[in-house]
Amino acid sequence: MSDFSFSRIPAIIFGRGKTMHLPAKALTYGKRILLITGTSYLQNSGILNLVLSSLNQHGIETSHRAINGEPSPETIDQIAGEFSPESAKAVIAIGGGSVIDAGKAISAMIGKKHRVKDYLEGVGHLQHDGTRVPFIALPTTAGTGSEATKNAVLSSCNSETGFKKSLRHEGLVPDLAIIDPVLNLACPPRVASACGLDAFTQLFEGYLSPLASPLSDSLAVDGMLRAAENIITACSAAVSESRICEFLLQPKLAEQEFASLLKAKEAMCYASLLSGMVLANAGLGIVHGFASVIGGLFRIPHGVICGILLAPATRKNIATALKSQQGRKTLEKVNRMAGLMNGEEYSDANTGAEKLCEILENWTRQLKPGRLGDYGISATHLELIASKSNAKTNPFQLTLEEKIDILQNSL
Repeated sequence: MSDFSFSRIPAIIFGRGKTMHLPAKALTYGKRILLITGTSYLQNSGILNLVLSSLNQHGIETSHRAINGEPSPETIDQIAGEFSPESAKAVIAIGGGSVIDAGKAISAMIGKKHRVKDYLEGVGHLQHDGTRVPFIALPTTAGTGSEATKNAVLSSCNSETGFKKSLRHEGLVPDLAIIDPVLNLACPPRVASACGLDAFTQLFEGYLSPLASPLSDSLAVDGMLRAAENIITACSAAVSESRICEFLLQPKLAEQEFASLLKAKEAMCYASLLSGMVLANAGLGIVHGFASVIGGLFRIPHGVICGILLAPATRKNIATALKSQQGRKTLEKVNRMAGLMNGEEYSDANTGAEKLCEILENWTRQLKPGRLGDYGISATHLELIASKSNAKTNPFQLTLEEKIDILQNSL
């Protein structure tokens, strides 16, 4: 067994209706809290009022700020600059991956003198010291796994100079992650599809990474199997937003009315959580290398990029493995995963690899993430995207031509 290390993870509370544990947990940090949410779901569903009322009943004074879309460095600086470690004893983020990333970055920047841009990888010139106010994450989508990672992804979208970069430090891992599948019940199928494909991509890329360990592999395999069994059902329907507060207060009622959907959502929430742990310890592959570049140049949701590129990138990695002496380990792992997902063993690695590609392509047909061309990307952009895209932990270092070919097959 090879040597390995494993990064810290947050304290975790997982389960139906566990959102209602938030006030008691928040109170341990103090009575002045900054709450970060998105701009619509929590307000429309009544969850925001329920949470604020519950915090108030525990004597907690709460300031609320809403994030619209993927967080920019300017947004982080503006909100963080409004507070001090005294006026915000902790930061709570309830929302999708962008909201969790925003809350994580804000908690890290409160009280700091520099701009967050100065600390971003590949952009800034400073190293964050990892100190921050306490941070609690409650995801409402099942995709990024940000509730378990040490990085916050910030975006500056521009057709020429845009970027998507991370604020990263081991100290930025959330203190507490509350994962409540009930919050995910209202996630629209299109959003759930993008998130689910993102989670699977993170698990799969971490599984094939040269930095993978026996521990990260065990998490990745468990997460991929749960995703494979539930992703289609989890993305097939959504519960009315107006019912979510009722279900948070009475989880048994949700179980009675939406048993199969809730079970599938629960599995995807768990897979997403594991994907955050896996990526934090094994890294990611070429799909996320592309996503980092594309997300800075075009307004396209991160999970959509992953869903579009997952199958063609996998085919390219497998084709490269078949031509390489170093590809045997990758093919063995792909073959094992295909067998587990299909419930059978393949004596020939080529057969297993093809079966896995077929599974991913079938998901693409059913979940319909679209094509890159749907978002304004054309053949004239491919060389620029490919030249800027890199992934140190992809199982192979792909050539410019191979990367262009993946993108071409995704237009």
